[in-house]
Amino acid sequence: MPESAKMDSRMTFGLQILRIATILAAAIAVTAPSLAYAGDLSGRVLQPHGEAAGGLALEIGALGLETFSADDGSYAFAGLPAGEHEITVFRADGGVQYMIVTVGEDATQRNIVLFSQAAVNAAMGRTAPASNGLSLSATLALGERLADDSEARGEMTWRWNDLEG
Repeated sequence: MPESAKMDSRMTFGLQILRIATILAAAIAVTAPSLAYAGDLSGRVLQPHGEAAGGLALEIGALGLETFSADDGSYAFAGLPAGEHEITVFRADGGVQYMIVTVGEDATQRNIVLFSQAAVNAAMGRTAPASNGLSLSATLALGERLADDSEARGEMTWRWNDLEG
């Protein structure tokens, strides 16, 4: 076999290998699960009257992540995938409160206002209000005030919006 034919044969074989590698790489890129990491989620946990709620455990159970609120109520989760996450807050009184947060492409900030037991009782239709609690309307008014304050500082806020009454 002439030398030029051997070279053409090696080039053809090399091009075939390159084509196969390109096809495999494209197939892997298309079928591999992709998690877009959005970064951090942070905010403050606040008691029903607006004071900081420090020392509370917060978790994103689906991801196996847990953190604790600092004395000033601040909390943070780092390296979260983009999308919806359910945060569980373990209250000092033994109760549990949940919040759904959508983490976008940038750092996300969400404050969590804990509901008083009186507000929970009112929402659940219970007649026995807890002592030292805020009424449901007072808790919602406080939430609106905190959301307004956060928006004034340029922070993202979460508001309840019941479009179905």
